[in-house]
Amino acid sequence: MGKALLIYPLLIGCIIGFGIHIPYLTNGVHITFQEIPLFLLLALTGSLFIVFTSKFIYEHLSMKNPIIKILLFLGKNSIVVYLFHFPLYRILIYYINPLFIQGKIHSLFYFIIVIILNISICSIIAKLLNTKRLKWIIGKF
Repeated sequence: MGKALLIYPLLIGCIIGFGIHIPYLTNGVHITFQEIPLFLLLALTGSLFIVFTSKFIYEHLSMKNPIIKILLFLGKNSIVVYLFHFPLYRILIYYINPLFIQGKIHSLFYFIIVIILNISICSIIAKLLNTKRLKWIIGKF
């Protein structure tokens, strides 16, 4: 399992080292026919990397660790994070408008603030939706 964790970073390093175009997704897909196998390989190895890393964290780190508790909470409420994180980014970036020039945040400090606020607000929404009367909204009966 330890060697399997190295496959994805090693693959990314080789791709960057050889100057191969890394497929990316934006409002549309920008990928050529020849890059489809690379795209599928990156998706498969990235998914395996996440699965093996999650299993490693679960097996080797204490459940009393506050970071693990936060990760477990976000994992159990991932549907809420998926639904609300993008609209929250748009709202938060709108209110930090002086630093948001032509679709980009030009300060790492404010970027980190936006991410922390986004995760915090998503967590509050998840707590609210996990109350007894609102669980049905996210499919928990």
